[in-house]
Amino acid sequence: SQPKNLTTTNFGRGKNNDDSFPVKKSSSPSPCIDVKPTAIPHGETPVWINISLLIDEQLCNKSSIDKEWGWLRGHLQIHSSNSNGNDKFSGGSNSSDNNGATPSTMTVTINDPSSPTHNGRAYTLSTKCNDGNRILMANSWWTNRPIDSNKELTNMLESSNEPPGDLVDLTHLHEPAIVHALQFRYERDEIYTNTGSILLALNPFKQLDGLYTQGMMELYWGETGEKSVGNERDDAEGGKPPHVYDVAARAFGSMMRALEESRDGVSGSCNQSILVSGESGAGKTVTTKIIMRYLAILSQRMVMARSSTAEFDFNCEGSGVERQVLQSNPVLESFGNARTIRNDNSSRFGKFIEMSFEAKRTGRGTLLGASIYFYLLEKVRLVSVNPGERNYHIFYEVLSPSGMELEDRKRYMLTSSFGRGSTPSSVRDFRMTSMSGTFDRRDGVDDSDTYRELRMAMDICFSFDEQDGIFSVVSALLHASNLRFVSDERQSSGSEGCAIYNLDGTSGAVASLLGVTLEALETSLTASAIEARGERLIKKLSIAKAEKALEALTKATYGALFTYIVMRINKSIEVRRDSISRGIDEVKSIATIGVLDIFGFESFEKNSFEQLCINYCNEALQQQFNRFVFKSEQAEYEREGITWSQIDFPDNQEALDLIEDRREGVFSILDEQCRLPRCTDKTFSSAVYDKCENNMNFAASRMQKSEGRFVIIHYAGEVEYDTNGFVLKNKDELPKGASELLASSKKSLVAELSKILCGNAVLQAGTLIGEARAQMKRSSSSITHSTVCSQ
Repeated sequence: SQPKNLTTTNFGRGKNNDDSFPVKKSSSPSPCIDVKPTAIPHGETPVWINISLLIDEQLCNKSSIDKEWGWLRGHLQIHSSNSNGNDKFSGGSNSSDNNGATPSTMTVTINDPSSPTHNGRAYTLSTKCNDGNRILMANSWWTNRPIDSNKELTNMLESSNEPPGDLVDLTHLHEPAIVHALQFRYERDEIYTNTGSILLALNPFKQLDGLYTQGMMELYWGETGEKSVGNERDDAEGGKPPHVYDVAARAFGSMMRALEESRDGVSGSCNQSILVSGESGAGKTVTTKIIMRYLAILSQRMVMARSSTAEFDFNCEGSGVERQVLQSNPVLESFGNARTIRNDNSSRFGKFIEMSFEAKRTGRGTLLGASIYFYLLEKVRLVSVNPGERNYHIFYEVLSPSGMELEDRKRYMLTSSFGRGSTPSSVRDFRMTSMSGTFDRRDGVDDSDTYRELRMAMDICFSFDEQDGIFSVVSALLHASNLRFVSDERQSSGSEGCAIYNLDGTSGAVASLLGVTLEALETSLTASAIEARGERLIKKLSIAKAEKALEALTKATYGALFTYIVMRINKSIEVRRDSISRGIDEVKSIATIGVLDIFGFESFEKNSFEQLCINYCNEALQQQFNRFVFKSEQAEYEREGITWSQIDFPDNQEALDLIEDRREGVFSILDEQCRLPRCTDKTFSSAVYDKCENNMNFAASRMQKSEGRFVIIHYAGEVEYDTNGFVLKNKDELPKGASELLASSKKSLVAELSKILCGNAVLQAGTLIGEARAQMKRSSSSITHSTVCSQ
């Protein structure tokens, strides 16, 4: 990258943009002059002007704004008075004329076709309006307009018809320059743009031919499969265009170079990480898959370079570890992704994928395996889905018309008469898939196609019996969503006890698919056991409490199932000890490239506990971003003795402290409340108001306090949170009867889920990297015990 150019983030204050000029509302509106853009004399300065300035100066009103974005392109010309008192023009790049006259007014001519209301109009303003914030210097690449009087000046101003592929090459780096450059490239299907060592990717929401072909991939290959040393960035210099392949290639190349320089095996500098972040729907999941595939293919090339018999498999369809690693993606997407308001394939969990490569010279760069770690699976989606959204894909895939075979449907009781009939059940037959009234995907993806891809992927990682157990649990949860409770007529008068409604056969289907007795199922959902002084008392539950128990069982079972699936995938793609070159320590024989695919920042009409956890993750990643881009780069300037100006950047430590402080953070307050015997959402919100009201990133009006809501000012903006359900979601408790129910199952997989719920399963068993990473925790966090927050 070109770190010195990062100082351009302070642009917007040139010689004619003096900080001493404050924004001041004019006492009398200046006249608006209609001119043609082509009639502008040469010598003017290309600028961006914020519409708010025209509104404040009473030159236009809010109703005339015809674009949501607040910036207009134009040209600036300064007027000054000569010794004769006559006005004359001076170039926008000077703050005074040759006679030392002080500029008094300036004309901004709008030259922006995207704003028909303002395009071609000129506005006369006082130079005091030029405060360096709302009139910003523009870059020259879009100023290639005809200038009649000076051919040499024309050639100087004219440049490429396109913005650079690296934003640090922009002369002026500020909001309108960045957004306009990205938009210009996006409209030409150039979705990738560099900014130093960071790649910006804009979701095209369509297939782009030629962007991910073997030919494109080969552009980033060196002679040994990694990118050559250097910082070539922009295609304007004859280099390679910005691409996600470039990011993956640089990570692989850095790892390989560090291994070459290391004599004693793997050092800390050998391991690499790629962070994929962005808002919901930005394309993080697809980008992660592209990176994994590129790294897998690089591994193949390394094998080919050492073997004359190895054949290149661009699609990774062979039987090697590369295919096993890539085939984990369809499985995780089916069980962990769902349609949301903004994204039809939104990951409802965060994941860190660590790909392990051979470090020893004889096999250096060969992919050995991978490990997957997941965070914060959104289990509340199983029992509550907002309108316009869907539950997890897997439920729609097993019910898709052309997906599961009829015999399998009958096996899992997904036909009429609970498997006895031949009419397939549909997504409208189950509450879990119909509660939101949304049944399909808007991106054109057919659930039947993804089901077939899922089964092909599962054939690699799971045995037939394991697949049978997984689909039995999925089908059981579908039927469980239709369970109903009625008052128990066997109870005495005045009792609130209830029973499962058994006449429709739903409860029998759930019990059969889970491998438990009908009596055990009913006891676990309609009664609670209380142990006191060595005695066990059974208390019947009300209908409302039984429904809550069913929700808890559903969420816990699916959460354990997802954990089991990740555990089995890890087992199939783990680094096996017999695949490591002998002769050196095992840990030093492995180098890793980690890819973090975390949730995007979320702000909905109603935000709950899940959004706070997700936004907290993004807040922590933003701090890491700041440290990497600004703090580390500036420290490097100082070490190299480079003359530069200190860059002020927003530090979000206050927002992080508000959430994670050991004593007065929102999470710590929540954990403390959950340990109290009679905690409620109301007591939690009251404690938050008392302890956090003085934090500059916290706000709560009287009305918000009365409704249990508060606002946190994140780096990405303000988000209002509703505390309803915070305490219950943080406890994430499973009734003891439910875990006992699963433990009593005759099906081995269901019984295994019970062990996972009780914490007796080793999730990363057998993985070399997993054993070392299992003890890692966020050291500065106050959340160390087993709650949802602690993830």
